[in-house]
Amino acid sequence: MSSTPYARRLYYHPEYNFKKDENPNAKAHWFEDWQKGGKHEDFCNKAFAIIMRRLMR
Repeated sequence: MSSTPYARRLYYHPEYNFKKDENPNAKAHWFEDWQKGGKHEDFCNKAFAIIMRRLMR
């Protein structure tokens, strides 16, 4: 997240109409997907494991 006023306004106000033609995942509260219980919560762990396996060969 960002501390700039416009970024905070967009993040905390889901009533804005986000254009999804260039980015189909555009939305407010996007960080919730990366927290516990979100659809990307284990992304970092999986990516780290893949990188470590490559380095340990």
